Amino acid sequence: MKKIFRFKAIILTFLLVFINFSNIFAEIEKESHIKFEEFPILNYENINNGVLQTEIYNNQLYVMWTESGKDQHYEIKIKKYDGTKWNEVDTNLLNNSITVGMMGIYLEVYNNELYVVWDEYDGIEDSKLRMKKYCNDRWIEVDPASLNDYNNIISWNNELYYIWEEYDENNVIQLRVAKNNGTNLLEVDNASSEFVEIDNGSLNYDTSKNAEFDKIEVFNNELYIIWDEYEIKGWKDKKIKKYNEGKWIEVDTSFSKNGADKKAIMYNNELYLMWAERNKNEGRKIKVKKYDGIKWIDVDKGFLNYDSSKDAFFPEPIIYKGDLYVSWVEYDKNGNRQIRMKILNGNKLVQIGNGSLNYDSNKSSTFSKYAIIYNNELYIIWDEDGDIRLKKLINNTKTEDKTKH
Repeated sequence: MKKIFRFKAIILTFLLVFINFSNIFAEIEKESHIKFEEFPILNYENINNGVLQTEIYNNQLYVMWTESGKDQHYEIKIKKYDGTKWNEVDTNLLNNSITVGMMGIYLEVYNNELYVVWDEYDGIEDSKLRMKKYCNDRWIEVDPASLNDYNNIISWNNELYYIWEEYDENNVIQLRVAKNNGTNLLEVDNASSEFVEIDNGSLNYDTSKNAEFDKIEVFNNELYIIWDEYEIKGWKDKKIKKYNEGKWIEVDTSFSKNGADKKAIMYNNELYLMWAERNKNEGRKIKVKKYDGIKWIDVDKGFLNYDSSKDAFFPEPIIYKGDLYVSWVEYDKNGNRQIRMKILNGNKLVQIGNGSLNYDSNKSSTFSKYAIIYNNELYIIWDEDGDIRLKKLINNTKTEDKTKH
């Protein structure tokens, strides 16, 4: 009897080990099916930590960045990709004067037109908001109205929304929101556009505290704005409001007191929130939670990092072929910043590839990074050691199909 019992125990142990390894191999198989196509460097000169933006316009992928000229001022450069080849977009004197500096540069498509918005400054006077649209291969100046300081724009329900930071009379930064009045943005030479403020003077939860780093997203036909408000000793408290039927409604985010780089995305009818947060005696972690409309729940073990002792920044979630992908920047053991990526499998975030998308893991990527879907294909675009690098995901297979045995 003892021999039979021992034999059964050995068989049971073998089966448990086999099942465990089968799960591991299934996960490895899933990762191995996800590969990337490489592209040549896009920029002309070293971009010197400049701005990087992407947008889809007229069925082409537009990539905009800034390069530092001989006078050390940034100049806007743009290329467009038709799925086969890259073509230059004429950006000569896109900024009003190449002798001034530029910051806060964004691309946005509105009413089937491509807009570039930026701040110009000369180091003497206050910065000035500029806007131009791309029409018939030429740039037309547009009046951005009386907005004081530009941060982000988004087109929603056929209206253009502006989000900016503004000092009040007490020198406290308030988060502001305005939208155009339903008419098209007009060219400067014809007339001024009109905008309506929709924030009752401020979105801040507490108007005595500075607001910073706002983001805007659309979920379930509601507009969500995410930002930080500074608490005592410089700690940041994450805030969220959603716009519904002309009213701003608060969403509880009391779980985070020192968050930054926040991103949100709606996936499987749940709101996913990701942000970078530093904890005592640990590196900065990318935290992940999901909101089911009632409560927030940890995803996986609650953070993305490959190495929880290393700093990580700038999570970028995107849905592609029914799967949720997240890319981010993380320091490796040698102090180089790597572009990482994981895919959501159930409630688990699983590594893709060998742990880095960098062309050269001995070089650092900057924090300019974008994931975008063009022609039903997923592209990752980033700045690696001063060069614009690009990869396209290929051989995507649905997650649930690869984990079957």
